This record gives sequence, structure tokens and C-alpha cells, in this order.
Amino acid sequence: MTTAFALLIGFVFVMPFLVLLHEIGHAIPILITGEKVQITLGSSDFVSSLSIGGLSIQSSLIPLNVGYYSTQAELTKAVNIVSIMGGPIVSALCAAILFALSRVLEGQIIVFLVRFGAWFSVFQFLLTIAPIQYGEWFLGYAGVDSDGLRLIKLLRTGI
Repeated sequence: MTTAFALLIGFVFVMPFLVLLHEIGHAIPILITGEKVQITLGSSDFVSSLSIGGLSIQSSLIPLNVGYYSTQAELTKAVNIVSIMGGPIVSALCAAILFALSRVLEGQIIVFLVRFGAWFSVFQFLLTIAPIQYGEWFLGYAGVDSDGLRLIKLLRTGI
């Protein structure tokens, strides 16, 4: 019962929070340039939105692992590169921090959730940095290029 409850909390709260942090990692370089960024969590039926300065966030009720960022701004190649890499870098940092925290925290559910978040962050990093196009198996991202593939395309074409 405790594990089922912790898994539910992990999927409903921990995963979306870590996806939000990943997307904020993409957004920060764009925001620093003074441009606006939209972060979307989930894939439909948006129930909440929040705007802070140039950052706008909208979310479905239970977004799970789906998140996107977008901007209408014309980005320089350098800002685009840093923005693309920002998400995976944040995921890697989250994994490292959460693994470290899991070694010092106490409480079965807390440690479980922290490790859940750490492992989710590892997989998020690996799946976003790998130069692939997501298939039908990756719900919410079918046909979308990973951050790694977007970076390679940007470096090859310059667009």
C-alpha cells in the first residue's frame, strides 16, 4: 500500500515538477535575452496558467511527463544552443542532487520519492540528450525530435 501511494505521488507530482524544471532549463537562456517563453505541461485540456515576467506556464490537470517550451523570438545560434542544452543539463543536475539527498534523508516514503525523482531525472536526461526522434512508444512526443537531435541539426545547418 505504501509503495502504491508513493508511486501515485511520484507520477502525479514529482514527474511533472521535474519536467517543469527541465523546461525552465530551456527557458532561462531565452528569458535572459529579454524574450518571452511559453512552457506547456501536458498535452490537452489546460486547466491552469501562470505568468511571471516573460515566462508563461500552462498545465493540464495531470501532465505526467509531457512538457514543451516555445518562443516567438528569433534566437541567435548561441542562445538556441544554450537553450536546447539547458533542459538536459537541469535534468542531470536534478539527478545528482536527488541522489545525494536520498543518502541523507530519512523516512521510507520520502526516500522513495527522492529516488523516484532521481531515476526519473536520469532517464529524462538520457532520453532527451540522445539524438533520436521519438516514436509512437513515447506518449505525447510521437514524431518530435529530442533535444540531442535538435542540437545536432542546429549545429549541422545553422538554423
